[in-house]
Amino acid sequence: MATDTRLDFGVAIERQVLAKSGTRADIAFVLKQRADVMEACANLIVSAARETKNRLELSIVVSGDETFDGLVTAGKYDWKNDWITGKRFPVRPSQSGERKLVILHFGRYISSKDAIKEAEKQGLERPTYEDCFRFGAQHPEVQRQFPLVFLHEPVRDGSGDPNVLFLDRYDSERHLRCHWFGLDWRGDYRFVFVRK
Repeated sequence: MATDTRLDFGVAIERQVLAKSGTRADIAFVLKQRADVMEACANLIVSAARETKNRLELSIVVSGDETFDGLVTAGKYDWKNDWITGKRFPVRPSQSGERKLVILHFGRYISSKDAIKEAEKQGLERPTYEDCFRFGAQHPEVQRQFPLVFLHEPVRDGSGDPNVLFLDRYDSERHLRCHWFGLDWRGDYRFVFVRK
């Protein structure tokens, strides 16, 4: 099985090199003389594999006429933080259609700012808080697997502290919560971003 994988990989690389006007002699030269290039290729492959394993892509549907009460009711949460209200999180008019979301898992404690930087490196954008409400209503079972953070533009509480929404779980219960943007997140949290 491993031999088949090596052959498939070699054939795929050769095709790519030849498509770029390279030659088989170029490949042989790199294999013998350029260990740095081989190491860079290996690093790219390992990095791409880890990135792919640590991300999940889903879509949400935007109808364009949602309301805060309607989305929260559709979410059927077992518990909701009382601070999360339609006054603080008014659902803004949106164009109807589909939004592609990407869930990233970093597997370590991470700050909100660092999570955003990592997502930007992957060409992703920050979500809106409406994405959180729609996600909770349309994909309730995902929340039962792991907590999901939505690093939208923070909403300030009465003390001026910036807060973001996240979908949490407690045993089989689903909770709609908020958390201070400036605190670190545990390694089991996943982060929802938007594909451009």
